[in-house]
Amino acid sequence: MKVKRKLGMGMRKKVGIRKAVISNVAKLLKKNTNNNLKKDVAMSVKAARVAVKNAGGKKQIKTPRILPIPKTGGVLPLIPIFAGLSALGALSGGAAAVAKTVIDAKNSRASMEEAKRNNKGMEAVALKGSGPFLK
Repeated sequence: MKVKRKLGMGMRKKVGIRKAVISNVAKLLKKNTNNNLKKDVAMSVKAARVAVKNAGGKKQIKTPRILPIPKTGGVLPLIPIFAGLSALGALSGGAAAVAKTVIDAKNSRASMEEAKRNNKGMEAVALKGSGPFLK
C-alpha cells in the first residue's frame, strides 16, 4: 500500500487544472501590464483566485511537492575571471623583472664608479714609491 500511495495510484491526475489556472493568469498579465508592480501583483492574485474558484476550489488543484527552480552559477562563469587573474599575475611578474633589472643596472654602475675611484687611488699610491727617491 505504501508504494501505491507514493506513486499516487488510484488518484486522479489534476495537472490539467493547474496548467489552466497558470495559463489564465499569464494571459491576463500579458493583456493588462502596468508599469506599477503592486498593481500587477494584485491583479495576478485576483485572477488566480478567480481561476481556482472556477476550477472547483483548492482541493481540485494539485501542487507539486518539489518546485522547479532554474539553476544558476556554476564553474563556467568563473573561467574568465581566473584567466584575467593569471594574465594580471604575468603582467605584474614582468613589471617586477623590469624594475629589478633597472635597479641592478643602477647598482652595477655605482659599483663600477667606486671601483674606478678606488683603482685611481691605488695607482697613485703605487706610482709614488716606484720612481727615484732623492732626499
